[in-house]
Amino acid sequence: MNLQITESAVSCLKQEWDFAEGDYIRVYVRYAGGGSEPYVWGILREKPEPNDPVTQMSAGGFFIYIKQSDVWFLEDRSLRIDAEGMDLLFVVED
Repeated sequence: MNLQITESAVSCLKQEWDFAEGDYIRVYVRYAGGGSEPYVWGILREKPEPNDPVTQMSAGGFFIYIKQSDVWFLEDRSLRIDAEGMDLLFVVED
């Protein structure tokens, strides 16, 4: 699993979402319903629990992480977080 975040996403998080340097950003997946893509990605401003295994990276002064309990959705794929205007885009790539 590979986690990437683009400069436009970092800019969007700072300007549109009011995140600041040093913030922890949890990326998570949840079941949203049926259809062609029943799962959606979301973000929270939340520090990881001390003993919770996570996949973490830093970008733009943020600490971005995914809990081990959410990594299953990616398995051998990558997640790229991008932005288009004030909208974040979560792109899963093989």
